[in-house]
Amino acid sequence: VLTDLKQIKLKTISKEIQQAIDIVLKRLEKSLNTDNWKEFELSFEQVHQSFFEKLKNDYPSLTPRDRRLCALLYLDLTTKEISQITGQSFKTIENARTRLRKKFDLTNEKINLSTYLNTFKSL
Repeated sequence: VLTDLKQIKLKTISKEIQQAIDIVLKRLEKSLNTDNWKEFELSFEQVHQSFFEKLKNDYPSLTPRDRRLCALLYLDLTTKEISQITGQSFKTIENARTRLRKKFDLTNEKINLSTYLNTFKSL
């Protein structure tokens, strides 16, 4: 469906219709990402029990995007891999990692973010 809409957009002359198609595409992509994330979160929580619960208890101010990034980092994925999975730019993920380090008060750059998140493993 997304590919079909993109093809229609390319063939459309009217800028107004192209903009309307862009809006629909963004809504569809967001919906797909939300559904995929919910499915991932459930599967992740089954394997890594209580990870999100511990994370929320220790850092209640984390946003859903922060928690998603934490889960992906916990799996020891690289910034490039996270960028590909989420559809965000490499720089966006780097910035999110920097903000996450600040929220965790990890000022020592020698402390690896993935290693830190692995301290939230269930016992």
